[in-house]
Amino acid sequence: MADDGDCVNLEPFFYDEAATVAEAAVAAERRERERQEKAREKEALAKRWAAHKAVLESIREYDADEERYIYTRYHYKDMSDFDLDEESHLAPTRFTDTTYRPGQALGFLCNMINLLAVRIILPFDDDDGVVFPISVYGSVIARDHLDLKCVPLFRRSRDDPQLIASEPQRMSCP
Repeated sequence: MADDGDCVNLEPFFYDEAATVAEAAVAAERRERERQEKAREKEALAKRWAAHKAVLESIREYDADEERYIYTRYHYKDMSDFDLDEESHLAPTRFTDTTYRPGQALGFLCNMINLLAVRIILPFDDDDGVVFPISVYGSVIARDHLDLKCVPLFRRSRDDPQLIASEPQRMSCP
């Protein structure tokens, strides 16, 4: 019978210390790469979040009547990589899903138009009312649900306004 002292420094014959050390080094390098990658992803996410918040801050205004902040532009997307002013190459009303019918639920209209604000300032005279001609300028854009890019509906500069010469004729119903 063998003495317990005879088995003190025996190693298994299949043990390769160099391979074990190399595997441990490779595993440590992999863990370090993964840690660095997670740190880079976290930093990139923090930058995107900061950019998103900065854009949202730039497109909101305080509405004193509502006593809350409102957004003045489209804001339902990740604004860190979304260009608010990029125009669509698609023409207006192309590939429209459906048209509105009375009695249809409003939930179906949510992708069609989201009018945030329109401000119209008319020249007004106390004696005559609205003074004509009226110069109309500015931009009206829409976004479709295909690419969410700007679809210009009306665009005139202050130097090239649309002139409205007189009040439109009102039709009476018989």
